[in-house]
Amino acid sequence: MRAKLSPFFLLILLLNGCAQIKHLDNHDRNRDVNITSSNPEKNGYAVSASLSKGFNKTDRIDTLDRDGAWCWFADPRALYHKGMKEQTYFSWVTGTGDIVIASYNHQTGEYKKNTLFERLQADDHANPTIFIRKDGKIILFYSKHFDKVMRYRISMNAEDVSSFGTEKSFGNNVTYPYPFQLGDDIVIFYRGDTDWHPAMAVSHNNGETFEKPVKFITGGGQRPYTRYAQDPTGAIHVAFTTGHPRNEPSNKIYYVCYKKGKFYKADGSLIKDFGDGANPLNIDTNDAETAYNASNGKGWIWDITVDSLHKPVMVFATFPQDTDHRYHYARWTGTEWYQKQLTTAGKWFPQTPAGVTEPEPNYSGGISLDYDDPSQIYLSKQVKGVFEIMKFSTPDGGVTWDSTVITRNTPSGLINVRPVVPRHHKKGFFDVLWMRGTYTFYTNYHTSIVFQMDSLKNNSDTLSFTPSVQELYKGDSTKINVSFLPTLFLTGKSLIRSNSNSGEKTDFSSF
Repeated sequence: MRAKLSPFFLLILLLNGCAQIKHLDNHDRNRDVNITSSNPEKNGYAVSASLSKGFNKTDRIDTLDRDGAWCWFADPRALYHKGMKEQTYFSWVTGTGDIVIASYNHQTGEYKKNTLFERLQADDHANPTIFIRKDGKIILFYSKHFDKVMRYRISMNAEDVSSFGTEKSFGNNVTYPYPFQLGDDIVIFYRGDTDWHPAMAVSHNNGETFEKPVKFITGGGQRPYTRYAQDPTGAIHVAFTTGHPRNEPSNKIYYVCYKKGKFYKADGSLIKDFGDGANPLNIDTNDAETAYNASNGKGWIWDITVDSLHKPVMVFATFPQDTDHRYHYARWTGTEWYQKQLTTAGKWFPQTPAGVTEPEPNYSGGISLDYDDPSQIYLSKQVKGVFEIMKFSTPDGGVTWDSTVITRNTPSGLINVRPVVPRHHKKGFFDVLWMRGTYTFYTNYHTSIVFQMDSLKNNSDTLSFTPSVQELYKGDSTKINVSFLPTLFLTGKSLIRSNSNSGEKTDFSSF
């Protein structure tokens, strides 16, 4: 899909004065708009169209795509990159298992979307991840939930999602791709092999091929869950669990820093040399330090990044009971792990059918850090029984917090879950994205990808009208072409118009 302007046509029978766009809301877009005057005696007036000052300042929330989902252990799902172009990239898996990548150009408003694999697997664990090489070409990594191989495709052109080369693959029994640039190499972490433990593969030729994968973490439970972040020095900060909280009643959260082939604790002390894969980190021999010891119930990691001093910051969920989910913030102060409970979160978000025992009772609504500013957190929690999105902010390293409501009064039966901040996102643009819709199980979901933007382009850049002025006479009709830029901001919207003539009322129907 390639779109730059989204045209709408307004059928005008007679209008006196200025037709001004006053408000934006979600409605069916595919209808003509009939505008009639309450004063038929007047004839021969000009029609103009403009934007009011408050346009687009309502909820600042819109739909990126009507069919999309993701899990939270494969990233980046979305990222901002400024190279030859200034673009934000997005990726997701659809309800039927299609693998999708999209881009939004901040300079031109152009939005592109491309499906790289149809019906790979209807499973939200299959969401792809985005990597941009030094030459600007894009690599999209993806796999099924427990796929035989890790799959990936490289774009034909730099910073262009419209065409990709043939599919390549490596690895064995894989899930959750997580790529990084380490010097001249591309390194990807993922869950792999028959024991479902974290593995690592390296490419020395810009992703054309990958070396034989090696085990990165061993020990612990059946399948440790991991989150990764890279600081400006190239160090990889890793937060990971003993295993799955469903299987581990005392599921702990650990931390390690991987840099130049060695493992380090948060205080910088050396744990051991990785030995090019010969000596992976071992949970059972206490190689890693414990960031959360399950003192408030079993835990599950959600996100990790670093602060301005390159010290790790993480957020995670704890479960005193499966029906009592709580979100926590933790950061390394330089001498210890400071922890703070942020808020209670309700229970699991899957909409369990009546008479069924919930198979994923530890699926919280979700919590995500701003990768470049960990003082900003987005989360999903139950409010009056409905999962809503909120923003939490701290001015003092997590000691005190302010909260802002992002969604409110969501209809019963719909959920807002798994928020994510695009990697290195441009402030005010796509500040947070999340899933909205219905969700029964990770193979049965009907969700859209929704986003919020705290600031938009200048209002006058958002719509254009052709013609901008039109002479109309009694009984005449004409059409005004209304073009929205960019398309994705205003998909499926209505425009409510008003007449500037004092004392007159104009009957407007919306589309």
